[in-house]
Amino acid sequence: MAVVNQDIFFSKLFQTGMSDPNSRIYLPKILTDTQNPSLNPYTMDRLDLGQQTIGVIPINVLLTNISIKGIPSVSVNAQEGGSFVFTGLNTAINAQFCTLSPPPPNVNPILELSADFALSFTGNQLTGTLEVTIDKAALNAQMLLSGDQLINIITTINSLQASVPDTALITPKVTFDSGGGEFWPTAFSKFIKKKTTIDAIVAKVNDELNSPGTKDNLSRELTTIFQNAIRQQLNP
Repeated sequence: MAVVNQDIFFSKLFQTGMSDPNSRIYLPKILTDTQNPSLNPYTMDRLDLGQQTIGVIPINVLLTNISIKGIPSVSVNAQEGGSFVFTGLNTAINAQFCTLSPPPPNVNPILELSADFALSFTGNQLTGTLEVTIDKAALNAQMLLSGDQLINIITTINSLQASVPDTALITPKVTFDSGGGEFWPTAFSKFIKKKTTIDAIVAKVNDELNSPGTKDNLSRELTTIFQNAIRQQLNP
């Protein structure tokens, strides 16, 4: 009989628990319970894409009042392409979004980004609202677990990196407040659908997620949720 080492044992144990809807440490439930910051939805005040080219026009693109829904519709299950690997107390997680059918209650089945936008060029500004749905994405997380016993586990996030694959279906809906005419809704929608645009938005979101304040707050939030969940799991 093959001997299973400690890292493999705990990797499988946590991956199974985080993939089981009946488990206290079910990953979508953990993410749904976050409050500071909330990941259902995750919000940002502003996201400045700087100068871009729409058609042939150089233009500054600013998104404000950003909300990202659907984050808890995520899985680390190997059958969904996810993974959960312990190496000592270091944890590497690959989570796949938009894979759960059905998703958790009151959670979008796919990712949806909504925002206000401002397009500024040559003394002019156009404003409006934007909704973008994305049907495939992933999150790679590096975390350190510590604590003197399982029920006092401390979660420290080292890095979070979201990504959107080339095969993702990106569907934008653009509404201009006024002045968009016939050209701008089509041109701005095409700009938003470009993979380079989505990658630029995701890079800005990653920068925010990995800022010291956000990482520290999220680490504390996940620590509290994990500790409560593990206590309930061990003492139902």
